[in-house]
Amino acid sequence: AEATRAKAVLIPEPARKGNGVTSGRYAVARYNISTYGKPSHAGLRLSEGRSAIRKMASHIIDIEAMTSDDCTFSVGVMNAGTWVNCVSSEATAEVLSMSKRQQDLDDGIKKMLAFNDPDGDVMTKVSVGLTRPVWNASETGLKLVDLANRLSTQLGQPFHHESSGGGSDGNFTAAIGVPTLDGLGAVGGGAHAVSEHVVVATMPERAALVGNLVH
Repeated sequence: AEATRAKAVLIPEPARKGNGVTSGRYAVARYNISTYGKPSHAGLRLSEGRSAIRKMASHIIDIEAMTSDDCTFSVGVMNAGTWVNCVSSEATAEVLSMSKRQQDLDDGIKKMLAFNDPDGDVMTKVSVGLTRPVWNASETGLKLVDLANRLSTQLGQPFHHESSGGGSDGNFTAAIGVPTLDGLGAVGGGAHAVSEHVVVATMPERAALVGNLVH
């Protein structure tokens, strides 16, 4: 609702390599998956239990094996167990999938939901969490890209634009037709890794671009 009041949306996510900006983003879906087993004493009565951890481990291997050029699947969070001498009764995980095309993501959602098994020896429950629609560059969005390109030229900066993985608010604002330009933040690298960094020397250049866009 707030975005519909704006002439344009500018998003300070990290820049693309070479002082670039983001003009589109992949479709993204998150999932919550839980397995429910049967607890027992792991030392005295191991065979009487049904391990939620074992089932989840099997699911994780199968889920990540579904990754293809069309749609990726990765498990980023997993929690299970209460103490070591008890067969686990519950395990939970969070899964992320990403695709360049909306249809491929929708197909991936169907594959994930197929893991639901309410009647198995160890039950499995899958639900879809936050999803972000694919953001394809639109005519109005490309006009914003052209403006950024002209300003970069005037400022003596290199410029390029590209579609990017990872989601942002731009997936939503572009989907409702508001001109959106992303990747206007700092130049750097190693996102979400130990090596994540910002190139401090480039920050005045990025600030100048954003300042001129706003002006």
